[in-house]
Amino acid sequence: SFNNFSREHIDQHGSLEAYWNSKAKLMTEADPATATILNVSDEKIRELKDKTSGQELTYSTNSREGDLYPENIDLSGNNPKFTLVVSRDIYLKGKKPIVIPAQRIPIELSTPGVHTIANAMACCAMALCQGIKAEAVQQGLKNFRGLERRFELIYDGPFKVIDDHFANMDNIETSLKSLSGLHYKKLHMVYAIRGNRGVTVNRENIQTLAKWLPKLNMDEIIVTETKGEVTAKDFVFPEEKEVFFEEIAKTPLKVTFRETMDEVLEYALKQTEPGDIIFLAGTQGMDMGGRKLLEKLSEKDPDHREEIMATVQDRICG
Repeated sequence: SFNNFSREHIDQHGSLEAYWNSKAKLMTEADPATATILNVSDEKIRELKDKTSGQELTYSTNSREGDLYPENIDLSGNNPKFTLVVSRDIYLKGKKPIVIPAQRIPIELSTPGVHTIANAMACCAMALCQGIKAEAVQQGLKNFRGLERRFELIYDGPFKVIDDHFANMDNIETSLKSLSGLHYKKLHMVYAIRGNRGVTVNRENIQTLAKWLPKLNMDEIIVTETKGEVTAKDFVFPEEKEVFFEEIAKTPLKVTFRETMDEVLEYALKQTEPGDIIFLAGTQGMDMGGRKLLEKLSEKDPDHREEIMATVQDRICG
């Protein structure tokens, strides 16, 4: 399944073109008996439509263009809902032939955010291609609690804490769109500058944030380079820090900078009031942020420590 295309792993391929060619080959050189699933809402991926070598199936996340698409999307609460539309009878001639009948399937998810709709659409496409029944797809998605640090609600008390990987333009765009649809008093963003990924990615990330500011109730950004939290491969270089400050200076945001994770978390907690959201934003530098913040909350409320720490208890990432 080819779900998205961005700069995320460009450093491992040498160029965006080489990265594209590498991913596209998975579709254009697939076994003819294999299902090749394309997200045609992605403009670049759409170029592969009718060019894959497998049993092609398309889905979309924001239009009726795909064989599968969502309708009646409701993001108003913590449990997004939508109707999965299979627009036609689909016949897949694999090693085990599959027929997916045209149908409408109500879907309810257990994790918030616009991105969960896109992820669920990919899951539905892959599951139906395997002959999994609609009822099992519904139940599986409802039971799924989400991936670590992907717009993850880790605390839902007097205020909320959402932990997000916030890696690249597409990811950030989706996360901020999700935030803009939530009901809250004030947003406190704790941002870890992205280390060892270059000036371009860091510039693009802040430019994307700037574009969404009119839709976010946010007047300050709390920033760290997370000294002592990352290994050499994720150190923030001076030019990365410099471009962050260069771009953020073009926004109306007040900037509060601290070198370490503990300092920014303590500061954020002091600013937060009931009804607010703390949004932990960053890649490897922010991996430990969620656990550390919940530790600080549990120190203030030791009687409820187990309940507070439950969402990060079995974490692999941080």
